[in-house]
Amino acid sequence: MRAFKIRKFTFFAILLIFVCPLVRADIYRCSSPSGAITLSNVKTGEKNCEKMNLPPLEARKKINSPEQGDLESAGKSREKSSAKSSYDTANAERKRIINEEIELEKTRANAAGTKLKELTSLPNKTPQQLKDLEVYKKEETSHRSNIDLLKNELGRQ
Repeated sequence: MRAFKIRKFTFFAILLIFVCPLVRADIYRCSSPSGAITLSNVKTGEKNCEKMNLPPLEARKKINSPEQGDLESAGKSREKSSAKSSYDTANAERKRIINEEIELEKTRANAAGTKLKELTSLPNKTPQQLKDLEVYKKEETSHRSNIDLLKNELGRQ
């Protein structure tokens, strides 16, 4: 009986060794109407849900770990240029993210502005519409302020 358990365990261990490298999951980036971004392995019913294209694991490993020969032949100048290129890469990614955030804030500000114009154009406003009008004014002001802050952040780099 014990030999059967060992064989069964060995069979499943070998099976896992061959199956695990084949397992992968899709990642979806979804944005809600309020602007919140969610990452998920399941595509939700939201309209603004798109599959992310990530590089394969092998490509990420090559980028993150230099070859042994490169490490041995690297001098101080190479280390400095590598550090600088890492800094430049990180800085470029930071700029990309800030620009993406600016675009999102512009979209949100424009949406709030559109709703604000719709409510402003109404001749007789209900109490709820007056409350909504104030909310949209604050929302638009907040988004415009965020845009200015993000632009200032870009200018500091």
